[in-house]
Amino acid sequence: MIDLPDGAPERAADGDDVNEDEAPPHTHGSTGVVRAFDYATHGVVQVFRNERHMRFHFWSAIVISLLAAAVRVPLLELLFVWSAIILVIIAEMFNTAIEDLVDLAARGWSEKAGRVKDIAAGIVLAACVYAAAVFVLVFFRAERITEYENLLGALAALLTGGRSEFYGRAARSMLSREIPIGELTATGLVMLALLIVILKERVGLGRFASGGWVSGHAAVSFFLATMIAFGLMNAWVAGAAYALASLVAQSRVEGHIHTWAESIRGAAIGAVLGIALFVLGAVTVTG
Repeated sequence: MIDLPDGAPERAADGDDVNEDEAPPHTHGSTGVVRAFDYATHGVVQVFRNERHMRFHFWSAIVISLLAAAVRVPLLELLFVWSAIILVIIAEMFNTAIEDLVDLAARGWSEKAGRVKDIAAGIVLAACVYAAAVFVLVFFRAERITEYENLLGALAALLTGGRSEFYGRAARSMLSREIPIGELTATGLVMLALLIVILKERVGLGRFASGGWVSGHAAVSFFLATMIAFGLMNAWVAGAAYALASLVAQSRVEGHIHTWAESIRGAAIGAVLGIALFVLGAVTVTG
């Protein structure tokens, strides 16, 4: 049992009044599951808000995900990229939790406490080394560097209004491959989760699953509707998908969880992300 330092908060005794907002989540029923999920995701937001390194990891994950879509990374390599991203985030959260626990339990300076913190920091370092290795192996192979040159040459040719040899080379390499819509959707959902945390933390309102500057439910709904529209290319199916997404956004307003402005912002973010990923990962160049 850990002895808490003087003045440290203790768990409320049976019968004591407990603030409902600070009470632990219920463990039974669907309401308890939702509330437990809300508390867990709120912990992610708290780490992002208080840890500078976590903010760097989140932004890096978004940029790397966009780069993976742009260079048409195959599914197996994409799984390694995601594993590296998630491993670093988990390690950073574990390190933060250990440091806070040690600060709470230790009375002043302690050699053992310092050793525990060093070990926790070493876990983050090991995860970062693995992530760096995956990044180099996936994005900096010789053939992929050639594809970067082709892409830059194609962009230069398009901006200058000409068709250079680079344009044809790009058409025969990277932009001739198409990422399946399912892989793009999975990538987008990961990016959307990171963006929702970032946006809610920046404004300092709401939790991951409720309230805040942007409606996460509307963002996810309109992102999925956009991917369905592009994936099936059927006007009736696209209309139905967007209608369902609109109902989700409306339900958040009618439930007094979000305002119309917050739902519209979420819908716009989800739709724009879907369009961007489709253009980056699925549009092909021929000729």
